[in-house]
Amino acid sequence: MVELDCVIPSIKKLNIQGFIIDDPFLNVFFSKCIPESLQLLNINFEKEAQRSICDFYMNGFENALGKVIKEVYLNELVMSQTCFETIVKASSKADKLTFRYCSIDSSTILDFSGPIYSTSYISFRNSGQNGRSMWTLSNGKFQNITMAISTSGLSKSLNKINVHDCGGITVKKAKEILKSVGLSNVNVEDKHNKPT
Repeated sequence: MVELDCVIPSIKKLNIQGFIIDDPFLNVFFSKCIPESLQLLNINFEKEAQRSICDFYMNGFENALGKVIKEVYLNELVMSQTCFETIVKASSKADKLTFRYCSIDSSTILDFSGPIYSTSYISFRNSGQNGRSMWTLSNGKFQNITMAISTSGLSKSLNKINVHDCGGITVKKAKEILKSVGLSNVNVEDKHNKPT
């Protein structure tokens, strides 16, 4: 068991690079060392980042995500359905939530209900492409995400979704899907977004 008892002093941005698979230290760090409020939590935003399975870190990671008020930026993470749902819910205080080059399991019905959301922007930049989540119009993976948004408090706060390089989900198709679940007020963009 890893022992760690610290709290990072008040900082605005926290960048963590190079998740190591099954590193118990990082899980404890997320649980016990994150300051009470962060503007930005940035995970794995570097050119050589390798895909990491984030389910192992969820006990601590959920704690860290709940303290972010401006932006959560996640890169090269592999997420089970439960992990993805937990990340969305835990990040509810953040204005922006980005999944970049992430592999997201959204193959079945999702549930984002529970929290009161402040999230106005979600980006799935490069996460729906082949080799990642493999979104197509026929497999319903993007539709499952939009349905979960429409049946949760996220439907009230969300203003924009980014679908840059998301497989078969173009801006036009995303707008049609959003409209079909009652989210025609959500704008769609196809843009390279970076952490702020």
